[in-house]
Amino acid sequence: MRTLVKNEDLKLRYKKGNGAWTYHIVIPDTADIEGKWGDLKVSGTIDNCEINELNLAPRKDDDKNISVNKEIRETIGKTGGDMVRVTLFLQTKDRLIDESELRESFEVAGLIKEFEDLTTSEVKNMLKEVNAQTSEQKRVDKINEFISKLEKK
Repeated sequence: MRTLVKNEDLKLRYKKGNGAWTYHIVIPDTADIEGKWGDLKVSGTIDNCEINELNLAPRKDDDKNISVNKEIRETIGKTGGDMVRVTLFLQTKDRLIDESELRESFEVAGLIKEFEDLTTSEVKNMLKEVNAQTSEQKRVDKINEFISKLEKK
């Protein structure tokens, strides 16, 4: 995890009619972080209110921000214009599985022939499903699920 801010006082901003982003916090020194919507997740605290896996909004060539929903605002007792104490960590994705590692898993399971009989499209879809999992353990579980399916054929 990468520390974005640690115990910094930041302004809870209010921008009328801005949907989910009506109340938000701009996170300083984050313009260099690359990623698309949904890929950038942060966890930490806002005024000692724990937050988990909030989206960090990508903004081209500008510092990123997070929206602060009603539940969080009520918990911390703050509104637009108030200062809040923020600690945030950028969640880092685990390493993705590539085709050679997938192949090796099927080889170890004694199913290399069955794996090699799969179409290119089937292997790509399998990799896509494996790498869509949110943790390394879930990726392993998904590979084992595919191994079990091939064993039953």
